[in-house]
Amino acid sequence: MLNEERIGKSAGLLWATLRKNGDEGLFVTQIHKIPRLKGDEAIATPGWLARESKVEFHTGKGKSVTVSLGEINKTGRVDQSRVVAVRL
Repeated sequence: MLNEERIGKSAGLLWATLRKNGDEGLFVTQIHKIPRLKGDEAIATPGWLARESKVEFHTGKGKSVTVSLGEINKTGRVDQSRVVAVRL
């Protein structure tokens, strides 16, 4: 069952993957390929991180969308004034 704890752990996996990839980011369609991140978690996780201002979405040619770390997260620090709490 999808819950706040599972989404939070999944968000950590996605965030770590994005830090490893650097500025390149990931196509949204690649998120489900991250080990241990499947199904509903792969769908909910980018939104969770976006609400916390940790990622940005970019539209490319056609219908391609990439997700990458927001500017505040490239240093590994979060500006707490931009964080929005999310409760499910």
